[in-house]
Amino acid sequence: MALDLTGATSEWHVLIEVALTGGTVYYADQHLVLDNGTEYEGRISSMSTLRRTAGALLDPRFGKPSLEIVLHDADSAVRDSTDDKEWGNKAVTIKVGNGLAAANYDTLYSGVVRFPGGVSYWDDNVLRFSVDDVRSKDAVVLPASRFDPATYANMETKSQYKPIPLVYGDWRTTAGGGETVPCFEIDSTASNGKFKIASHALKEIEAVYIDGSAITSDCTMDAANGEFTITGSTTYDPDTQVITACVQGATDDGTTGGTLLQSLPDILDDLLQTHMSVASGDIDSAAFTAWGTELDADDYGRRWIGEEISTDDLVRDLLVEGFADLTVASSKYKPVYRIVNLSGADEFDGSDIRERADGTKHFSVQRDPERIFTNEVVGDYRFAPASSAFKITYTKQDSGSITALGTTKRRRLQLRWLYVATGAQRRIDRESYLFSTEPEVANMMMSPEAMDLAPTDQFKLTYSKYTDTPFQVRQIDVDFLRNRAALSCWQMSRLLPGTWTTDAAPAWSSATTQQRVNQGFWTNASGRADAADANSTGSVWF
Repeated sequence: MALDLTGATSEWHVLIEVALTGGTVYYADQHLVLDNGTEYEGRISSMSTLRRTAGALLDPRFGKPSLEIVLHDADSAVRDSTDDKEWGNKAVTIKVGNGLAAANYDTLYSGVVRFPGGVSYWDDNVLRFSVDDVRSKDAVVLPASRFDPATYANMETKSQYKPIPLVYGDWRTTAGGGETVPCFEIDSTASNGKFKIASHALKEIEAVYIDGSAITSDCTMDAANGEFTITGSTTYDPDTQVITACVQGATDDGTTGGTLLQSLPDILDDLLQTHMSVASGDIDSAAFTAWGTELDADDYGRRWIGEEISTDDLVRDLLVEGFADLTVASSKYKPVYRIVNLSGADEFDGSDIRERADGTKHFSVQRDPERIFTNEVVGDYRFAPASSAFKITYTKQDSGSITALGTTKRRRLQLRWLYVATGAQRRIDRESYLFSTEPEVANMMMSPEAMDLAPTDQFKLTYSKYTDTPFQVRQIDVDFLRNRAALSCWQMSRLLPGTWTTDAAPAWSSATTQQRVNQGFWTNASGRADAADANSTGSVWF
């Protein structure tokens, strides 16, 4: 960090830089000339708070923040600039720091002037413009191409204008339950019919079926184009028959010789780069690798994408099933696995929490604000595109909780990527374990020291009942002009990795809350560390 957090609050300033064609304009909350010679005009009148979020716990999404800025403009200089030069989609940088040393300022947000409608208002005194996150334009709808009769003149009528599917993962006869993917006739005049499976190259076309009966030996495969032709004696009637296939999907280099994309991080990386046009330099490859190391070999994913869907939803499903969140750090997409990792984490206590007008701390805790507690998770997995149905349902119950509460709080979890039984069921088990207690979410107004935090960042908090307790930032609202940040944070103690404990460690009944979180305990057959304490069931492998 370049931020000097020791300076007086009165010396804190906000800097705005807009990179226009032909030169950058510089604005601040008051006129400043930094020690590097850069002059900032004191034009900032007001700024909205900047909200960044990792989404809800059950709906993780990279929030695309926006910001509204009002500039003093009685001399019409800014308005004249917007008339003379194009502001739309131009890069905007927001810096915060103190004093006149350029090294004391750090970039807290980078975006672009919204277009259209970025310069939304001006009068005799002020001009208002809006800034969007640079990633706002990345989301697209997939599949991008369709079966157009203008391209496929002799295609079957029933498939006209349908999306040309994308296929990820392993759909061979030995994968899952041997589920098949649909095929579409694109040329009825080519032998006994030419069919398309995907808009891209496939690793392999293993088998082809007509109404469930194998006709592979009658087919000539063209995996490089995701196609095959029936060249044998088999005939196809599009009005009464259905063609399906077992295949291996997209590869890392887009050729049949590439590596099959089937790990969740690899699939997300491909969605971002291949379909959302994110540059490789905007991918945190180390973070993708780190996420992959947290997953097991049977956490493979596959998906047939044959109906229009936003990449936002595809990415969300990958994150849910891969137990991760997605953020942008240093302008790079960065997945973060949901496990406590406090290496190098910030530490906060009561002195870092702002006070209200009545002298009390701006601190509160909500228990299960999203109402996601569950003691029975019903999980569906192994989706079969040809029949549009999940083939397997697996249920995980917390019988102790059901008995204690006298009621069942059931929640359904549909896994659209995971399909291997061990991986899918482990993910369902994890959901049951994690949310079989009501999660705590702390809300606090913090001093400038927290302004540089971002969604998914973790820190240790010592305040109220908490001692070095791990929290993860889920949402942060930064007020640049008041030098403060409002945090909404998830208490993550339940995700602390378990540790072996010495014989001298205290038993459950005499252990402190933190010791109960940090150390391991022998349990009875019911999973209780203390047979008399229903809340001592914390020993779970997943």
